[in-house]
Amino acid sequence: MTKFEEGVGLILSSWMALQMAVQNEWGGRESRQKEQKFAADIVAWLTRSTETRYIDELEEMLDENMILSFNTEIEDGSLEEVAEQVMLLHEECLQGNYDMVSKLHISCSTAQRMSQCQKKTPRMKARERRVNLDQIWR
Repeated sequence: MTKFEEGVGLILSSWMALQMAVQNEWGGRESRQKEQKFAADIVAWLTRSTETRYIDELEEMLDENMILSFNTEIEDGSLEEVAEQVMLLHEECLQGNYDMVSKLHISCSTAQRMSQCQKKTPRMKARERRVNLDQIWR
């Protein structure tokens, strides 16, 4: 696994909307596998093309995947944030700079420790597909 692949996995594992979809199996029983394929697709899209890739294309890819794989519309601005993180990570890794991967490791391990201390939320009903994290956190 390359540092870039590792970083993409860390970004997706900290994306609350995606993790809610996976945890609640909005993509069916194979939601975890869909998340892994999602990461692999992002890596391939950025690394196997000779064409210049743009952030709005990545945003569209993220949005489409969330709708088709997890039946989930994202309206909280996180699509743009995740796309920006992935593009920055890609740019840094191309330059041999892996600082962002190290920072993601630290961030994810801190978040994981915090989530283990909190009560787990019950699974949401399968019909609850529309995610708007702005409303959840109010």
